[in-house]
Amino acid sequence: MMNILIVEDEQTNVKLLKFYIEIFFTLKEDEKFNIDVGNNGLEAIALCLLNKYDIMFLDVKMPKCDGIKVLNTFKSNKSLNKPFISMVTAMGEDKYKNLFKLLKANSYIIKPFDKNKVHEVVEKVYTKKIDSIKKDEDIIYDDFEEFDAFEDSNDFYNKTDTTTHIKVPAKEFLKEYDNLQYMLEDIEDIKDMLNELVLNLDFSYFKKSQINIEITLMKYITFLNSLGSFDKFASALTILNNHIKSIDIDEYDNLKASFIIEIIRAILEDISSWKDNVFVNQDTNDVYYINASVLSNCRQLENVLCN
Repeated sequence: MMNILIVEDEQTNVKLLKFYIEIFFTLKEDEKFNIDVGNNGLEAIALCLLNKYDIMFLDVKMPKCDGIKVLNTFKSNKSLNKPFISMVTAMGEDKYKNLFKLLKANSYIIKPFDKNKVHEVVEKVYTKKIDSIKKDEDIIYDDFEEFDAFEDSNDFYNKTDTTTHIKVPAKEFLKEYDNLQYMLEDIEDIKDMLNELVLNLDFSYFKKSQINIEITLMKYITFLNSLGSFDKFASALTILNNHIKSIDIDEYDNLKASFIIEIIRAILEDISSWKDNVFVNQDTNDVYYINASVLSNCRQLENVLCN
């Protein structure tokens, strides 16, 4: 039995990791596995006090107790079981890689996830566990490997989704626009369409409303282009729309189809809440936060469709 712990506060990422892990074990036929989920670092520590895990996928940025603190706790506390710890991060720079290595993580993988990279981590631990059982030896994880999805791709997402930006509050951003009232009128119908799609999106509704999703996204893209400063956001939605046009949901098994729909729902929820945060409530301190979230989910959708 392989016991795996996912420590991640973003539910879309949890679902994708679980999906890729389940695919791995379907290829192993008789091998049993269990996946637990902790939503923050404190939950991870509590779960590891109760259970013994073979692998921990540990997100770096989390509320209450981040991944670095959890990693430090595990490596300094002898009473805690020591799983293979793979840091999960959107930060691929060498300084972070070196930090994970210094703190004795066993590996790291980059978000948005690549199925093959996740499988490499699970395969490594799976093989080592099988070998240790045959030899009647304890498992010791003392190496460090880079499972870096960014090193073997130069596509649009990889070039943009970790790019830093200047944080601009909504009220400051909107000072540049004298026609705010008309802008809000332009996106009022988008709001209703988005809400309907988010509330009703499921397998049967997706097939019926595919064209409505495309129309809604096209209206949103037109709106973004009118602002002139959200080219990454607009480009990501354009790529998303092209994917949606090509999806025949009947071609996928139930697990994959449901995950495709959940990612699309997450993107629609993101852009709906961003619109409210920026143009209605005007309470966000960073109007550009949407780029990373939507780019990540669009890349994850592309990974699922292509694997």
